[in-house]
This record gives sequence, structure tokens and C-alpha cells, in this order.
Amino acid sequence: MLANGRDASTLECVDASDGGAMAAIRCCADYCPPPLPEPVTTSAECCETLAGFQYKYDGSTIGVCGDSGTGGSCSSASLFAMAVVECESAGSRLCSVAELNAQATRATGCGFDSKPVWTRDTCVAASGEPGFK
Repeated sequence: MLANGRDASTLECVDASDGGAMAAIRCCADYCPPPLPEPVTTSAECCETLAGFQYKYDGSTIGVCGDSGTGGSCSSASLFAMAVVECESAGSRLCSVAELNAQATRATGCGFDSKPVWTRDTCVAASGEPGFK
């Protein structure tokens, strides 16, 4: 699914399997240990070990950090599969819609606050195929 890069205020379900949809990449990672007993998602690395990742969540939600320039470059037009690989190669993961709603990646660089970004959330595209937000 594509979401507005600041707060997921706009969502669009896209069939990522066709290879045509492009969006920006923002990655998230978890704090270790997480502030709540059971994190919703997990990343290979913790926020504390990832350079450039910024803590943006308030205390009422699970703790994550976010980054827009993973690996030192801003990826503003990437396929879904490339976005997954870029985040995972940095030890992080694509952010969820909930994390974007909580502004986990807001103001983390690259000017992506107003751009569509890939999320890890799935949906059903207009074609009836599985898609990603």
C-alpha cells in the first residue's frame, strides 16, 4: 500500500506484483527491548545500532525509529521489491501504516513527508490481486 510519507493520511492500494508502481522508501526499526511487552513487528537490528534512525514515537505506542535516507541515499522512485530489499539490507523493515500515522518517519529527511511511500501493510488491489499500501 502506498501512504502519505508524513502521517499516512492518504492511502492507496497498489498491485505491487506488476512492477510498475514506484514510491519513496522509508524504513522503520524497533527499540530493544521494546517499551511494550510484545512488539507488533520486528526488525533485524535495533534502533540503538542503526546510524541515522530517529526516534519519533510518543510514549503511548510501541517504540520504533525511522529513516528516509537508508544507506545514505534518498530513494524516491523505487519498486516495492526494491524497497523491501533496501530496508532489510540496512537491518530495518518497511514501516506500517500505523507507524506512519504515529509520524515515526516525519522529518527524517529526503523531503518525503508529502510523497507516497511504501508500507508493509497488505490490501486487495482493484485488480483483485494482493497489493501493498
